Amino acid sequence: MKRLLLFIALTTSYYLLTTNPVLADFNQAYSDYITQYNIYRSSLSEHQSNRNKYLTYQTLTSQTDALASAKIFLQNRDRTLISYFKLLLERNDNENLKKLINDEVNFYQDHQTSIEAVGNLNDAVEISGKAKTHYPLTESIARKTIANILIGKLRNFYERQGNLEDNFKQQISNTNLERWIVSLDSKRVLALQKLTEAQTLTDQLEPKSSDELSRDFGKITLLLNDANQYLKEGNSYLVEIKDELKYGNY
Repeated sequence: MKRLLLFIALTTSYYLLTTNPVLADFNQAYSDYITQYNIYRSSLSEHQSNRNKYLTYQTLTSQTDALASAKIFLQNRDRTLISYFKLLLERNDNENLKKLINDEVNFYQDHQTSIEAVGNLNDAVEISGKAKTHYPLTESIARKTIANILIGKLRNFYERQGNLEDNFKQQISNTNLERWIVSLDSKRVLALQKLTEAQTLTDQLEPKSSDELSRDFGKITLLLNDANQYLKEGNSYLVEIKDELKYGNY
């Protein structure tokens, strides 16, 4: 579970803040998430300290403190995941994923509510285990949503580039410029291949161990990085064509 929260913290800024212009609702959701994540980290640290004191001293006071901090920590962990999935909703436009995300929000809201009734440390461990059992599904949905957001961003890049290319083609009669178009097309073919492969792997993401999900997500990000590079290289040809047309070399 801590690995997912670390994954969330590391990926949110890089992947979500670089996709589209930040809108007010997303900005607020991101702020709420960061605030909640910091609260979670603080409560985790406090619980670890209280737990160690209880294991060392075995007093009633240390037991009471350990239970109280455990409940706060578990609730904050749920709140952090809830705020994260609400953040994903601000960037996701896939209806199927939206339903899965809402299901995750509902699960952790119900789980958070059940924590209040915990009366001893054994019950706290048991209720924490329910979230841990659910965790592979949570992680797979989070990673799948991030991957789909990135794929959508690059597909938009691909489509905008194609529109520009079509516009330039109508103005070209120069053989040298046609060669730039051929080079551009070759980069776009490679980019589309990478995007298609990335989408296939993303659609295949299923609940499994964190190590396996990290490996699969790593493959997807490598494909997307390659696609992005090919599209950027294609843009360099568009710039060359634009400059030639600007000076009447068509």
